[in-house]
Amino acid sequence: MDNMLGKLASYFRNFGIDSYYMADKNDQQLYHLAKVDQRIIVTKNKIIFNTKHGLPIIMPKSTNTEGYILAINKFIFINLIIEQFKEIKEFFKLDFDGCKLLSRCSKCNGNNMVVMDKLEAKKQLNWDDENVFSQVEEYLQCVQCKQIYWEGSTSRKAKQRFETLSSSQN
Repeated sequence: MDNMLGKLASYFRNFGIDSYYMADKNDQQLYHLAKVDQRIIVTKNKIIFNTKHGLPIIMPKSTNTEGYILAINKFIFINLIIEQFKEIKEFFKLDFDGCKLLSRCSKCNGNNMVVMDKLEAKKQLNWDDENVFSQVEEYLQCVQCKQIYWEGSTSRKAKQRFETLSSSQN
């Protein structure tokens, strides 16, 4: 996914779908990685979409040229991402029945998460709030980028989004 679809890439990663996100705006590198890794480019950029270089490239119909204005209103921005997600899910006929929710790192796309020691997690996170720390039973860490995850409000929102989006037909 190109540099304009970071949040969308994160949504797919939450579903356990391998979604490479190119944070830098480097079209040539995007084309190169798509070719080498045999990936499909998902973009909001009309220039990238129209300059295919023989690669499979899709642009969600829900891509809105007013997206930059819509980003000011978080509710509308999130709805736009959800529409793009649904569109791509339908286009590729993705079935989330067997997917492993939150099995990929939403930061780096890594798929190797390990349980980490609770005290080591507290140390690395610099948590002073014993109340919050005592409520969390398990911490996971991405082997690739060392990002730490735990059951909290963010993961609960991702699970809720998973339930909504996996059951939607559009």
